[in-house]
Amino acid sequence: MAPVIGAREDEVAASIGFTAVLGIVAVLILPVIAYGLGFSDERFGILAGMTVYAVPQVLAATSAAGAAALHFGTVVKLVRVLMLGPVTLVLALITGGRTGKLKGRHLVPWFII
Repeated sequence: MAPVIGAREDEVAASIGFTAVLGIVAVLILPVIAYGLGFSDERFGILAGMTVYAVPQVLAATSAAGAAALHFGTVVKLVRVLMLGPVTLVLALITGGRTGKLKGRHLVPWFII
């Protein structure tokens, strides 16, 4: 997404750092909140899958709640991951990139090629 929105390297680094730290906080606090609110395993899995940053963090947050929470959280998170490509493409087509110099090579990461 960085080339599409014209993010600088320091902005990318800061966003990765914040999301990693906040993801760890979510792994530790989200199960307590969900238990306090009386969430079912399925509902907790959906909540974790929708709010936690990384797939391993979702697995860590939901694994203690049971298999249903783990499965629901994993599926929801993987659907979010799958949506990154289409959302980035649509945003790039709509905006042309913040810099106006967006090229096709920016839309496909090097590791996919």
